[in-house]
Amino acid sequence: MVFPKHVTTLLMTLTLGVIASCGGDSGTSPPTEGSAQKRAAAAPPSVANTPAKRASSVPLDHSMMVGMFGSDPATPKVRKRRAWAALGEKMYADTRLSKNGDVSCATCHDLTKYGQDGKKTPDGGRRNVPSTFNAARQFKQFWDCRAETPEQQAIISFTSVHENGLGDEANLVRVVAAIPEYVEAFGKEFSRDETPISAKNIGRAMGAFERTLVTRSRWDEYLDGDENALSDAERRGAKAFLETGCTACHLSRLAGGQMVQKLGLVEAVECEDQGVFEVSGKETDQYFFKVPLLLNVAETAPYMHDGSVATLEESVRYMAKVQLGRASISDAKVDDMVAFMKAMTGEIPAK
Repeated sequence: MVFPKHVTTLLMTLTLGVIASCGGDSGTSPPTEGSAQKRAAAAPPSVANTPAKRASSVPLDHSMMVGMFGSDPATPKVRKRRAWAALGEKMYADTRLSKNGDVSCATCHDLTKYGQDGKKTPDGGRRNVPSTFNAARQFKQFWDCRAETPEQQAIISFTSVHENGLGDEANLVRVVAAIPEYVEAFGKEFSRDETPISAKNIGRAMGAFERTLVTRSRWDEYLDGDENALSDAERRGAKAFLETGCTACHLSRLAGGQMVQKLGLVEAVECEDQGVFEVSGKETDQYFFKVPLLLNVAETAPYMHDGSVATLEESVRYMAKVQLGRASISDAKVDDMVAFMKAMTGEIPAK
């Protein structure tokens, strides 16, 4: 599952152009039923973390940055309705939709903790829990890209991905159909279907809800035209990010989430988890994982697919070393890059 050659060439060309134009730099209670409709109907969430509203002395080519980072990755087109999102929100927090009746999506993907659990890995798991915020904006789902859409991801999660999953789609449908409130809700929302409660419709509702989980930050304000939205340190961090070569993988408004990459691209990494290979069976996919997006990254420690890196500073150094062959980066440059990534922290949308 290697990233297409023509796209790789484009990324490298853009990166070289960026370096030339920027110059050097040395240095869980269940939610209420109506909350999803309100979130979907509201204006974009307010911007978090809002200092830096003055002209900066640190040069940064705004038009170039918008060209590189201004758009979201392309995602599959799906139907979405507000009422479906409200239904999906209810299921997201419902522990009854698990084998032992004691966990829900919200158990690990806590919406008060930026859609994750803050643990290295969940109990009994081997992969770090990815955030559900902005997940639907990425090109695929899961570390190993086994799902194309949030709709598919939801069904996999309900059935087989966790030890407490319901086993298969048929059992999931039986469990949901045994709960009167879901019989009524699915009957209303999917009345045209011969079987309103189906795996497809459960996925539709969950996907509709996950598509409401969007955050907005000063990074978005900058890309949308406010050149003073970033502080001097954040602008220096953006330049360091470009010059270090991070844009080989972390592009788009999400700064990631649009491709897979091999872990240990330059320096080999010992890793029992073989990533995409475990899904595809292709030797060329060994140790490839989805490149994580950097939105809210300062709030979603620990890092890496196995949660093995504790801090954002450590993550910057580690990735620069094993992915880009940069064994040493100054403390000042690391601090600036971390400041830049913190500008991507958005407010958790209000319920």
